[in-house]
Amino acid sequence: MISSRVWRPLALAGVFGATLGAASAAAQTVVVRGLAPGTAAEVVQGGATAAGTANDAGDAVMKGTLSEPGEVRVNLYVDVCATVRRLVIVDRDATPPPPQEGCTRTPLPGLFVIQPISTIVVNLAGATPTVLLRQGPFDLRAPRAWARSPTGLIIFGGGGFSQLHNARALACAGIAECPGDDRGAAFAGGVAYWLTPYLGVEASYMKPRNVASEGAVGNSLFRTTLEPHVVMFQGKVGAPLGPVRIFGQGGATYHRADHTTVQNSVDGIEDRFELRTAGWGWTFGGGIEAWVAPAVALYGEAGRAALKGKGVETGGEGSLDERMTFVIVGLRVSFNR
Repeated sequence: MISSRVWRPLALAGVFGATLGAASAAAQTVVVRGLAPGTAAEVVQGGATAAGTANDAGDAVMKGTLSEPGEVRVNLYVDVCATVRRLVIVDRDATPPPPQEGCTRTPLPGLFVIQPISTIVVNLAGATPTVLLRQGPFDLRAPRAWARSPTGLIIFGGGGFSQLHNARALACAGIAECPGDDRGAAFAGGVAYWLTPYLGVEASYMKPRNVASEGAVGNSLFRTTLEPHVVMFQGKVGAPLGPVRIFGQGGATYHRADHTTVQNSVDGIEDRFELRTAGWGWTFGGGIEAWVAPAVALYGEAGRAALKGKGVETGGEGSLDERMTFVIVGLRVSFNR
């Protein structure tokens, strides 16, 4: 038997729903949830009855015009019978019909306002049944459960934009006519490990765009290219908000870069100068990741890095002191799901 005190907070919910949208006739849709598949359900109002059978999800949906149009203030009763679950809707000034033999009736304390667009949802699944009165349609689908930001091992990759801020100025050395481009596409990938949802570490590789500049000195033309490769080692601090994690990061960079200058004179002589640098610098930045599936996230991040080092094959002669800005978007895949 269902105790009447179980329904007391449910009636309050119904009254609250009524104050939000009262207006016109008997309920057009009644849903009884939490039933065994195939269980019969009914809704009765006055002399009108609508019947249904629970589907595989345990929902019995009944629709129809059960009484004359117009705003109706009613009392609700639930009859639990051997073979059927019945919702009885009675005008507030009327006396409810007696329950059928073998049925146990539970009144839902409170006054409910129903209209043609109303949906009454009775849920019998839990230890405490619940009732929802909605002035409009009700979606029977379960709310989508978004994945939480994971811990453990994550791999990632993406692409975006990078700019090297000093390369062209150094290559052109004050020459006014020195076309070139120090910004363009960049690609990155790596692996991260979140020790907790808030703290992690990361190692990544980034390939910024090669920088090329060209100009003229006297009777000679030159072209200078810089081809950098960057590895980053960073600590990460995150702020998880459900399926979204906002993070900041910072640490060290290690770069290797090939510098090549080819100079051609008008008499056909070509001079070629090559330098390879390597060394450590710093980096910092931040971003956001959204776990759109349990093991897959979209992410975006931006940062600033210093690429610093000396010549590798020249005994330390020649150096690089560069600043890089980057923006990357891509995918992350968790192996801890």
